[in-house]
Amino acid sequence: MSDGLRVLVVDDDEAFLSVTVEFLERRGVDVVAETSASAALDRLGEGFSCVVSDYEMPAMDGLELLKAVRAERPELPFVLLTGAGSEDVASEAISLGATEYVQKRPGRGQFDILVNTVVNAAEAYETERELAASRAFVEDAVEAVRDVFFVADVSGEVTHWNSRAEDVMGGRDPSEVEPESVVASDDREAVAAAFEAAVAEGSARVDAAVGEDAVPFEFTFSRITDDDGRVTHVAGVGRDVSERVARERAVTTLHETTRALVTAETPEDVFEYAVGAADGLLGLARTAFYRWDADERALVAAATANGTPGELPVLGDGSAVWDAFVAEETRTVESAAVFGELAALVVSVGSHGVLVAGSESGGFDDVDVTVVEVLAANTAAALDRHDREAALREQERELAAKTERLEEVNRTNTLVRRTQAGLLGASSREDVERSVCESLAADDEYVFAWTGTLDDGEVSPRAWAGAGESILDALAVEDATASPAWRAVERDEPVVVSDLVSAAGGGWRRRALAAGAGSAAAFPLSFDGGSYGVLVVYGRRANQFGREEREILSELAATVASAVNAAERKEALVTGGDVEVTFRVPDATGPVSAMARRTGATFDLEEVVSKDDGSWLVYVAVADADPAAVSAAADALVSVESVDVFDSDADRSLVGLVVSEFPAVDVLAAHGASVQSLTATPREVEVSVTVPRTRSVREFVAACEERLPGIELVRRSQRASQPAVLVEGLTEKQRTALRTAYEHGFFSWPREHTGEEVAEAMGVSAPTFHQHLRKALGTVFAAAFGDHADLND
Repeated sequence: MSDGLRVLVVDDDEAFLSVTVEFLERRGVDVVAETSASAALDRLGEGFSCVVSDYEMPAMDGLELLKAVRAERPELPFVLLTGAGSEDVASEAISLGATEYVQKRPGRGQFDILVNTVVNAAEAYETERELAASRAFVEDAVEAVRDVFFVADVSGEVTHWNSRAEDVMGGRDPSEVEPESVVASDDREAVAAAFEAAVAEGSARVDAAVGEDAVPFEFTFSRITDDDGRVTHVAGVGRDVSERVARERAVTTLHETTRALVTAETPEDVFEYAVGAADGLLGLARTAFYRWDADERALVAAATANGTPGELPVLGDGSAVWDAFVAEETRTVESAAVFGELAALVVSVGSHGVLVAGSESGGFDDVDVTVVEVLAANTAAALDRHDREAALREQERELAAKTERLEEVNRTNTLVRRTQAGLLGASSREDVERSVCESLAADDEYVFAWTGTLDDGEVSPRAWAGAGESILDALAVEDATASPAWRAVERDEPVVVSDLVSAAGGGWRRRALAAGAGSAAAFPLSFDGGSYGVLVVYGRRANQFGREEREILSELAATVASAVNAAERKEALVTGGDVEVTFRVPDATGPVSAMARRTGATFDLEEVVSKDDGSWLVYVAVADADPAAVSAAADALVSVESVDVFDSDADRSLVGLVVSEFPAVDVLAAHGASVQSLTATPREVEVSVTVPRTRSVREFVAACEERLPGIELVRRSQRASQPAVLVEGLTEKQRTALRTAYEHGFFSWPREHTGEEVAEAMGVSAPTFHQHLRKALGTVFAAAFGDHADLND
């Protein structure tokens, strides 16, 4: 317990002082040592728990220091050190207020006695000081309680109380007053029972009227026990609940009187009833309801008690009532400029207005405020109901118009579903575009629909349907960049001409009007960052393309673009295109370029096939490379799922890979290109692709540059049409099965790999592999020998 003690030691004998300090510090005491009494007095105010002083010191001896310490700190422990035979000095020290004295004797024992004496005196001093502080804190806390607080023994005699209890007792000493005499006679029995219940059960609560004015109080009793669990006292807290009781009574009355608000037939009836209820409940001099007038942009009196609304001023920005309305707060103002100089209580009624109550006394208690606020809330609820009913009637009027629009949307949705169903059977871009145009033109609300591509300032129609071919003729001879079709593609957003009669435009607009169109809308065909042209639809009526119809047709355009992308991608992987483009990719990513860097060899792509699970089957040729090193380089790559090295000789190896990703080929194929060749060296990758003639080469190159950072365009050339080959009619799965079987030596004699092993390399079951292989062989043989050739000849 010595921790936290701080002792001032004074002795002119430095050797004795040093030993004393050492012994005290061993006990965990914080020691301040001084060699003179005057120096010790200068430090007396630094918060010490005890002073230890030698008696015989020059200038000022220990007794003189004791007198000086007692003058400043009469409660501070003081231990005097005396020499042998100094009993008179010790006696005088005790008479002057010394706590203890210790005689200096030879040997270690004197220091043990000294340390114990000092520590005991300091600890006793600190304990007493803490207890005094604790008692003072408790007394202050009890006094800070605004409620009545008292403690009584089990017989009911009051032993402790705060000043609030004295106030309730009329300023008398609570210990001299019988508690029952303060409580109303009707409540005394209940209070006594609650007191006994607290003694028996731990706590109890009771309501009782107190004093001559019968002020309602709520008393809570809680028992106090000693260390043995015996009940010795009961603590009581009494709270004045007169405001709560008054508020409850007022609110009950208020609920009863305002219940009819919800049955009022008009807002004006609500205004009148609210003012009447406030006037009757509060009994104030004046009350009024100010409603928000949107036309006036001000608060206008709608109802008032003891007068007419016309007598009251219009209140706008700058008035205290206006400020309370805008802030939606309850405010009391000394003069609201409503009822002359009367002070007023202003209560917000939501967005409808305010209730204003005037008082001649100039004050409003909490009950007044609560009553008006509850009345205002009920009034707001009633007015909200009228607003909802008015809004409902407006919604019913709008419903008829929306029903008409809904029928139009349903028609458009039906059209879109029919169009999308037609897209499912389309196997080429031409089929996709023709199907959507024919489906749209078949709808009675549309005159003409067409799709086309835009490049180098020209519009190139690709498919159309309906009675409007002359529109396309006009586009061919006019500035296409002024048409909605061109603007839709350039902005990559729908462009609508709501009324062709008043719109600007050239021959295409006049010919559209001649064909019976009243409006037009152009939708860009965009998918995955690429543009596939535009879809243009001409409606029979002006303003036909409302928001819902535009959104539906925009979604249809996105579906068409996706279908075109899928058709072109499929065609690109199988047949190629018309324009050949060669790219160089420095520091390319992907499995083939990684293998080239790891082995220092050059790899040439032989075949690449996209599998159903999103992976790729890749065949690459490598010359002058150790097959084992090639296989090890492939196995080290996370993206390589399996690797086979076959057809290996001293100069060349063919490697079959199943890879989870092939970035360059995936990006190029996604934009409709067919990979013709790919060479990967340790430094770069060079890839040549063909682009379908339906795609804008400029947009294709830009898209590739965005998706493949660092890619460089090397050359672009027109590609001659390729002759048909035997495998032209194969599906992707049949072609994959045939090529994998061939590369794995399935057709060699003796057979290098079984069908089960080839199926495992493809990642399919053996029956599936054999099914695809048989169909592929049948297609190849049919192409070679003719559908009716005798294979036995």
